[in-house]
Amino acid sequence: MMHGRLFRLCVVAAVVVILSVGGVALAKKPGGTGCPSPKPGWACPLYYAPVVCGPDDCFYSNMCFAGLAGWKANQCTPVGPGPIPL
Repeated sequence: MMHGRLFRLCVVAAVVVILSVGGVALAKKPGGTGCPSPKPGWACPLYYAPVVCGPDDCFYSNMCFAGLAGWKANQCTPVGPGPIPL
């Protein structure tokens, strides 16, 4: 089960790198300093529809992951392309 999560994280990271290299600005501070991490043990759909949340521009690959980190939809803004199935 841990390998599946690690694989999904690597896929999301690869998509972020590819889009960043392509010149798409995803967020001022992807990941942001002090941004909460999604709670472990929960599953989110694998699609890429990036959002940034809060004053530190915390970056998440979709609203499900942002929600697991404690953010509400009205605290987040969609950025970049999306949704893109992974």
